Amino acid sequence: MDIDSKEYQLRCQLRGHEDDARGICICGNAGIATSSRDRTVRFWTLDEPQKRDYTMSKILLGHTSFVGPLAWIPPNEEFPEGGIISGGMDTLVLVWNLATGEKVQMLKGHKLQVTGIALDGSDIVSVSVDCTLRRWRGGQEVEAWEGHKAAIQAIVKLPSGELVTDTVRGVAVMPNLGILSASHDGSIRLWALSGELLLEMVGHTSIVYSVDAHVSGLIVSSSEDCSAKIWKDGVCVQSIEHPGCVWDAKFLENGDIVTACSDGIVRIWTLNHDKIADAVELDSFASQLSQYKISRKRVGGLKLEDLPGLDALKTPGSSDGQTKVVREGDNGVAYSWNMREQKWDKIGEVVDGPDDNMKRPVLDGIQYDYENPYDVADKWLLRENLPLSYRQQVVEFILQNTGQKDFTPDPMFRDPYTGCKTKNVNKKGMLVFDVAQFDGILKKIYEFNNTMLSDQATANTPLPANLLTSLRVVTNLFKSSCYNEWLLIHRAEMAEEGTVDSDSRFRAMVAIGSLMLEGLVRRVALDFDVVNIAKAAKASKDAKITEVGADIELENWGGAVGRGKAFRALLFTQDQGAEV
Repeated sequence: MDIDSKEYQLRCQLRGHEDDARGICICGNAGIATSSRDRTVRFWTLDEPQKRDYTMSKILLGHTSFVGPLAWIPPNEEFPEGGIISGGMDTLVLVWNLATGEKVQMLKGHKLQVTGIALDGSDIVSVSVDCTLRRWRGGQEVEAWEGHKAAIQAIVKLPSGELVTDTVRGVAVMPNLGILSASHDGSIRLWALSGELLLEMVGHTSIVYSVDAHVSGLIVSSSEDCSAKIWKDGVCVQSIEHPGCVWDAKFLENGDIVTACSDGIVRIWTLNHDKIADAVELDSFASQLSQYKISRKRVGGLKLEDLPGLDALKTPGSSDGQTKVVREGDNGVAYSWNMREQKWDKIGEVVDGPDDNMKRPVLDGIQYDYENPYDVADKWLLRENLPLSYRQQVVEFILQNTGQKDFTPDPMFRDPYTGCKTKNVNKKGMLVFDVAQFDGILKKIYEFNNTMLSDQATANTPLPANLLTSLRVVTNLFKSSCYNEWLLIHRAEMAEEGTVDSDSRFRAMVAIGSLMLEGLVRRVALDFDVVNIAKAAKASKDAKITEVGADIELENWGGAVGRGKAFRALLFTQDQGAEV
């Protein structure tokens, strides 16, 4: 097969799943099995007359939640037409007889989602988010291993008989070379069996969910970035766009590729010109892809699909030079109202800046505007039913993959390993006021002066705005070391003053607690008698004052210990009933 001069093109689309198509299993020459979030396993056989399309021949029902990994049992005495093994989020491993389409075994033992299955002789070996491997024989568990400290994502059996497990995302055998791994960092790596890294392939812009290899030397990978990529000698030679996240990709023996997409459709791609889909099918796919792109594309900060069509230009403008952006095909085009000629003049195509689309975070194949990564992480963990102890890992992954290098960490974060929690007190350094609306400041000062000069002013009562201005001036003095001694001598006692309003006292306490973080500033805070201030705050009737007092006390006695412990790095994995 001449693989250098050809590109993969659509062969056929297998429609039937009612939700994300998640897993693919090549069942020898018998057909293809696929799994889905719709809780089913479906078996597809080659349409004999055409030798191009596949027909759904069986729907296997039995899982109570979404189905992921699949494995093929070649025909034997027990399974004359072969069998399929499936694992699901329901923690079950099910064995199916293809001759009847019935479930013949239900293997119970895993505590959490089953993520990988391999056949080892007649034994079944399964791996799970519960960090275990389990061996099953004759429908019974005969062995369990707990070597991993993180969720196991995949398993593969080598030709030599060894089993390889992975805590990153996916693994596959590279014939005569070693092992391929797919990662959340967007890379694919080739490893020698000795553990030596032989090759790294970088090109995906999001999580790589699966990887597979063919005897021809080609590699295929699937990703959250809505593409399946084909690699040769470490170089991406083709990228196949999909209208959604590509969960899995596998080679058929003849070199064709099967992909499972979040739109529920399984697609087969071929290098054989005689098997390329007909014009109707190609147009159908092109339309799906176009509609998906439109749903994601933004122009000038607006979603393309939200723009009005050309019919909007039938309505006259209200003023000369009024602009209107309309959708023309896959683009947004700007028009200007010409009052003299009473028509809309075309200005040109509207595009986002070069970074507007490229750097938006991607989740489930959808681009999002930048949000606080802690908020995004919390929403995702809750949606996937994951423990919040993974929050920081998810945040770090988001920051790494969205280029938000300068994001300030959330003070609400609690280190799941050191247990250090300073909910309110976690701001490092001084926050000075380098930028201000000086016109507004002067205006308030004039207002204050006029008030004091008026006959109605019977007492020298400062206005809140002027108090704020004065405090900002004092704060900015911290920029110069020559004022430090003066500030120490004339330090404010707002935090101890019972007559100060609750919000002001709370902010003062937060500021004092923030001094406790480290180094010289920490010693200054101790000079302020911060320990007694914290004790007094804990006795307050105001809950938030009590809370920040407790935080300061914790930071004083336990913070140094907590910070001294190394934060144990974990892989970006899922736990406790997560769909991964």
